[in-house]
Amino acid sequence: MKRTFSALAVSVLAAGLAVAGAAMPASADGEAPATPTATVEAGNCLVLNVDLSDYAVDPGTPAVEKVSHTDYIYLPVHGSVPHIAHKDEGDFLIYDWTLYYKSGTQEHVTTEPKNAIPGVANTVSVTIDGAVHTEDFGSDFTESYQLDDKFESNTYTVTVTAFGETEPEVYSGTVPACGVGAWNAAATFDAEAKCGTATVNVSNVALSGDKINGTVSVVPYVDGTAKAEDILALAEGATKTLTYSFPEDSGDHKVVVRTGPAHGDTILAQTLVSTDCIGNVKVTGNLQVGGAITVTGDHFQPDTEYTIELHSDPQVLGTVTTDGAGEFTLPTTIPAGTPAGDHEVAALSDGVQISAAQVTIAAAAAVPAANTTPAATKAGLAETGFNGLPFAIGALALVAVGAVAVGASRAKRAARTRG
Repeated sequence: MKRTFSALAVSVLAAGLAVAGAAMPASADGEAPATPTATVEAGNCLVLNVDLSDYAVDPGTPAVEKVSHTDYIYLPVHGSVPHIAHKDEGDFLIYDWTLYYKSGTQEHVTTEPKNAIPGVANTVSVTIDGAVHTEDFGSDFTESYQLDDKFESNTYTVTVTAFGETEPEVYSGTVPACGVGAWNAAATFDAEAKCGTATVNVSNVALSGDKINGTVSVVPYVDGTAKAEDILALAEGATKTLTYSFPEDSGDHKVVVRTGPAHGDTILAQTLVSTDCIGNVKVTGNLQVGGAITVTGDHFQPDTEYTIELHSDPQVLGTVTTDGAGEFTLPTTIPAGTPAGDHEVAALSDGVQISAAQVTIAAAAAVPAANTTPAATKAGLAETGFNGLPFAIGALALVAVGAVAVGASRAKRAARTRG
């Protein structure tokens, strides 16, 4: 049962509530709402942090279903204010220290359904160097945004559209470029480089995200002499490839890559290049147009593909792949139409001639004309170099045998006649 209060107590309580409401609006659960806070700051030169908390949230209105019920009217034994009960409590009921009796009057009440009204989300829009990121959030929002350009400053604007606020909150500023740190020079020689060639890759790879590598100087030396035309100044992320080739059988050559004097004159990489490994090409066989030849090679790069060409007017004779010892063999034919004279058979890798063999090619052999004379003259036999003596002796022997056979046959027939 509900305890009754005097009119004075009720008025005092009402006044107190009114003062409290004017001083600090109550939240839905009776507690004073927290003050929203927004923190927008750079974590470092590459990160922008946005932290929003304690924002008011529009809860919306839940849906209402259709409800029907019957109200029962009870009248007080003493007094005139009725009591409405949502169910039949019997002939009498006591409510809040008052005795009521059933009046016999009842009303049917229907509540119409209502659709839910969704709440309105808070919205934050973050613009970084023109790129816009928009998110809806409730009472809190936390996100870190990566800044792409470490070499230049990044500008930002954060706009918060909050429930219950007439104007959006705007926070803007600039994140400075990253500071300069150490340099990171490196150099490596290509282990797959061809014989007689040194290929070196130099770089200044980034050390960290929130620092910019210092620019570093790199100086290559060949056989103790600085290659002034190849001196490099590498900024962060820069790479460069340098290639040095040396003539065949010119001895060993030393290639050294160092940082510049301003950066310590430190050796980054070095290698010794041998030129004795440049391949040898040999050609054997019928060195005339249309003739079958065999091209062989040794001291080439192992397990490497080469194209074999006939120069000076280049004609491809075939392709080969060297074995593990750097050797190959290619059976082929000297192409028709090749002019007679001096040529070379060359081995090429990626279009670059590695080695070649000098050859002299003869014209194609003349094809002899067909002989239509019934019998060769003595002079003709001499010209062809034909020796007919053995065949003549054989023919005479056959004739003699034939004559003997014919004579014997005639003698037998004569004997039979006489008998």
